[in-house]
Amino acid sequence: MPDLKILRFDTLPSTQDHAVELAKSAEGREWAAVAAGAQTKGRGTGGNDWYSPAGQNLYFSLIAWPPKELAGPAVMNHAAALAVAEVLSGYGVECRIKWPNDVLSGGKKLCGILSTSGVNRRGENFAVCGVGLNVDTLEFPAGLSGLATSMKLVTGQSPDKEELLRKLVAALTRRFRLLFKSGFAGEVPEYVSLMAQIGEPYKAGEGGPEGTITGISEKGWLLVKYSGGVEAVIPHG
Repeated sequence: MPDLKILRFDTLPSTQDHAVELAKSAEGREWAAVAAGAQTKGRGTGGNDWYSPAGQNLYFSLIAWPPKELAGPAVMNHAAALAVAEVLSGYGVECRIKWPNDVLSGGKKLCGILSTSGVNRRGENFAVCGVGLNVDTLEFPAGLSGLATSMKLVTGQSPDKEELLRKLVAALTRRFRLLFKSGFAGEVPEYVSLMAQIGEPYKAGEGGPEGTITGISEKGWLLVKYSGGVEAVIPHG
C-alpha cells in the first residue's frame, strides 16, 4: 500500500475541523491525513478541550471513505484504538483500551480518539478519525495531572515523531480498510483482550441498576451483565 498523503501544518485550530472541511469539498475519494504541530482549539469527547501544546505531541485526523452501510463512526474509534495499541507496542508501551475512545498506559490517558462522519457535496459518505497522542509532554495542567501520561514518561525515550506519525497513519488505514470490508466482528476478541474495564461495575445514571462490564458487541457497543444473567448493550459512552 503506498504512503497516504499527509498534509502538515505548524498550527491549526483543529485538525478534525480542517479534515472535515476537506472531506466536504473533496472532488474524489482520496484518503489523506491532516497533521499539526499544535492546535488552538483541539477537542475531545463531548467537546472538551484537548491539551495541545506545540511541538510535543501528535495531533492528526485521517479522512476515510466508508461504505454507506457502516453504522456510524463510533466503531471506527475502536478500530483506531487497536491500531494505536499495535504501533505503540513496538515502542515498548503497554496499552489498554478504555471504551469508547481512550488508550491508556499505566492506568493514565495516553491517547484520545474522536471520529465523526458526514456526506459531502457529491453525496458521498466520509468519515474523519482524529487522534491526539501524548508523546513528549512531561508536565500536564493541574486538571490533568495524575490522569494523563506520555510515551516519554512511560519509556524515558523520545521517539521520532515523523516516523511515529507515518506508522500510525498506515496502521489506521489498514484497520479501517479491513473494517469497511469485513466489519468489526473479527476484531472483537483482540479489543476485549485489551479492554481496561472488563469486570468493572457499570451503572447507567443515578438510581439505575449496577451491572458488570463483560466486553463489546460487533457493533462496538458496551456489553453489561446484570443480576439474573440479563445482558444489556450500551451504545454510547
